[in-house]
Amino acid sequence: MITPFLILFLQCFLVSSILCFIFWFRKKLGLAFLFTAIGVFQFLQIFLADTFYINLFPGIVVSPGTFILFYATLFSLLLVYQVENIKKARSLIYAILVANIFLAIFQYSLKLYFIDDTIFINKNHLPYTSLTNSRITITGTILFAIDSIFIFILYELFSNIFRHLFFRVLVSMALVLILDNLLFKIFGLNVAFTDFKFNFLLPPILSALFYSIFFSIYIYFFENYNPRKTGVISSDIYTKMFDISNVLSEQQDLTEKNLLFESQLNEYSKQIELASKIAKLAYWEFDLTTNHFILNNLFIKLLKLSPSSSLDQYKLTLNEYLEKFIPENHRHIISEGIKNILFEKKSNYSYITEHPIIFGDGSRGTISVTIFIEKNTAGDFKKVYGVSQDITHLKNIQKSLESSEKRFKALVENAVDAVTIINKDGKPIYASPAMSGILGYSNKEILYLSLSENVHPDDLDKVKNAFNLSLNKPGIEIAKPLSKWKRKDGKWVWLKGVFKNMIHDPSINGIIDNFSEVTDVVAYQNELKNQSSLLELLLEISTEYINVPTESVNQSIDKALKDLGKFVNADRAYIFSYDFTNKVSNNTHEWVANGIMPEINNLQNIPVEALGDWVETHKKGMHIYIEDVRALKNKNVQDILDAQGIKSLLTIPIMDNGHCIGFIGFDSVKTTHQYSEKEILLLTLFAEMICNFTNKITKKEELDKLVKTTTKQNQKLLDFSFMISHNIRAYVANIIGLTSIIYENDKDNEFTQMLDESVTKLDYTIKNINDLLIFQNENNVLELKRCSINESIKNVLSQLNNIIKQNNIEIELNIEDSQDIQAIPAYLESIFHNLITNAINYGINETNKKIAIKSKTFPNFILLTIEDFGAGIDLEDNEDKLFNLGSRFHENSKGLGLGLFTTKSYIETLGGSITVKSTPGKGTIFILNFPL
Repeated sequence: MITPFLILFLQCFLVSSILCFIFWFRKKLGLAFLFTAIGVFQFLQIFLADTFYINLFPGIVVSPGTFILFYATLFSLLLVYQVENIKKARSLIYAILVANIFLAIFQYSLKLYFIDDTIFINKNHLPYTSLTNSRITITGTILFAIDSIFIFILYELFSNIFRHLFFRVLVSMALVLILDNLLFKIFGLNVAFTDFKFNFLLPPILSALFYSIFFSIYIYFFENYNPRKTGVISSDIYTKMFDISNVLSEQQDLTEKNLLFESQLNEYSKQIELASKIAKLAYWEFDLTTNHFILNNLFIKLLKLSPSSSLDQYKLTLNEYLEKFIPENHRHIISEGIKNILFEKKSNYSYITEHPIIFGDGSRGTISVTIFIEKNTAGDFKKVYGVSQDITHLKNIQKSLESSEKRFKALVENAVDAVTIINKDGKPIYASPAMSGILGYSNKEILYLSLSENVHPDDLDKVKNAFNLSLNKPGIEIAKPLSKWKRKDGKWVWLKGVFKNMIHDPSINGIIDNFSEVTDVVAYQNELKNQSSLLELLLEISTEYINVPTESVNQSIDKALKDLGKFVNADRAYIFSYDFTNKVSNNTHEWVANGIMPEINNLQNIPVEALGDWVETHKKGMHIYIEDVRALKNKNVQDILDAQGIKSLLTIPIMDNGHCIGFIGFDSVKTTHQYSEKEILLLTLFAEMICNFTNKITKKEELDKLVKTTTKQNQKLLDFSFMISHNIRAYVANIIGLTSIIYENDKDNEFTQMLDESVTKLDYTIKNINDLLIFQNENNVLELKRCSINESIKNVLSQLNNIIKQNNIEIELNIEDSQDIQAIPAYLESIFHNLITNAINYGINETNKKIAIKSKTFPNFILLTIEDFGAGIDLEDNEDKLFNLGSRFHENSKGLGLGLFTTKSYIETLGGSITVKSTPGKGTIFILNFPL
């Protein structure tokens, strides 16, 4: 019994899932697919109800046609009614009734085939009597019409009793299914009422329980369920479902408007969406049955709510809206206003209002609300909806305008900017008081001014062009170009503003000329431009000084003086040096403009005393600026400067670590000249550059002398060391000869053996020292060549071949053939010979007899490693002295500590580097880096 039960409910789940999926996809596919699926069910459910039954439990027999398909049809009706509306549910009911009527007619027509006995019917494969049994179809159709009415009436009736959706659906469907099951068996299957047992109630109740659970889950999780507080009157349901004249009227109206609606729908949707975004209109609907606002995304943004807000993003009750977003002192007013709007007796009307609001971020503002009310002919509400707009900014502007209007006249009358109204002929017809302040004319005199008389000739054409352009473009602001205008006193001032043609406005009837004086701004901009250009010139001069040769120093300074003199419009630029030891000053460099007499030859060895207060001022790091020599009170200085024809003068001290060593000067001979503070500051930077450059040259000369002296001394020291080592080795050679004679005569003498061993080591030591000295001397004479790393290593390995074979050493060689570097061949082989010999002497033991030599090429260098797996080196104690002369790291070492020192010297001579990684007892890796 368990298996049929499971199969039946799996079929119920499958059918319900398919119907819900089709219904959920209705926004793209429409309800036609759902209608089609339910239409297919009609034939199957009637056929199965007459032919196919299963034992669900002992004594309980059900047909899948009724239990699954018919009950699923009623479930679909309730789903369409709840989620969509009664009109669409009504359409589905009519479609099912029509389908059943056609099926009954078709079944009855099949009976006509039995008139002719020759008609063949395969009775073993088809219960043909069911195909012609129209009684079941007619009974089922009548019961379906009754069920479809009662299920809606009961659902709305129990809406007043049960608040939860599940219980409404369960009780409604259970009662309808029990009634349907009872009537179908009595009238459709001819079952006597006395044959009914109480257990016939179980299948309808089980089916109602299953579909109620499935219905509730789908509604809550997939359809944004809005609970209803009160049910619909039963008479309203009957009227809305079976008022055929209303249906036909609506259908005719829909048919007439359908083509126009479909053609304009997409375009209107786009326009409405665009307009809503531009106007920032937020759409909402109000559900009268639940008192819920249904908000769109723009409304959420209007309320300034974030997605993480605790507020339901799309639904909001009226009370929640009032409590969360309306100031407390306005809640009652708005609540009463909504009630008054809803009690309006008109059928269709709209209402516009404004109210304060508290936004989600805590800020306050004002919104405008347009409410639309739609009612049917009976006066019942069809739809309440509207649009809201944030008008906080507009309200603020309105308040500002109110106060601005009060201040406007005062602002215009007292504004720094001038406002004039000009007629089409260019004559002023109104001028604000600021006009008199800018140009110096009285209000009456201003009315007689004209462009041609007051605009500078250089700017007249561009001002007229802007004026004429404004005449051709009413209402558009046209820039009034920067131009010079003549004041009443004859001075020229810079003006800038806008023209706006308002001739079309009767209240103005002219072109508004709004302008301000920018003479100071233009002067400041010109000053900034000059300062920027001067700074660029100083940067250019400093760049040239970086790599200038010593012999070209004077030429560079002369060129710099020329460039700076021309830039500041000076007639003479020069540099003086102070010699406080001899108490004189000398003119070291000079540039003069065309037509100006040079003075450099006349200004040599000038006594410091003759310069008077200038010297003390320069010592303090202060500049001397004389804008007009004629205004000087010191007649002696004035006479000296007049003799040179100087009208203006600027001198800037050259300071070196707080000491004045000279000064830079600029003379103006032809006319007086004004220097700004920033120009003086930039010229002071040039004085610092001259000081730094002079110091650089001086230090470079001193360094060159020191390098030459050190090189000579170093060479002398090398020569002396070489001579000493050579002479000592000659004496050691004599000692070795005498020792060998003594050793031959007295071989068994222990002291003789020790003497022979010591003399041999001394000779080896002196030989290595001699080789180092030779290496130092040869560094400057040996030439670099292209050397193959692979060939150099193989040459070394061939030299050590006997030792390698005798000790059974494994050499792992992984070197690329194409790896060539610039090197001295002897140095390169000496490097590999020392490192491989070290690996053989200290990296080989009884368990590890392997040496790995590898290389890898990188973009700018070659990395080579020589690795052994022997004794290793304790780098914690020996890393700092690893490559020092005479360092040794093993107890059994027989060397003198010269190998690694020599190896590092050779590698660095070739421009490379060497590093070591080592672990005691595990081995050592020497890492060589050769540049390409």
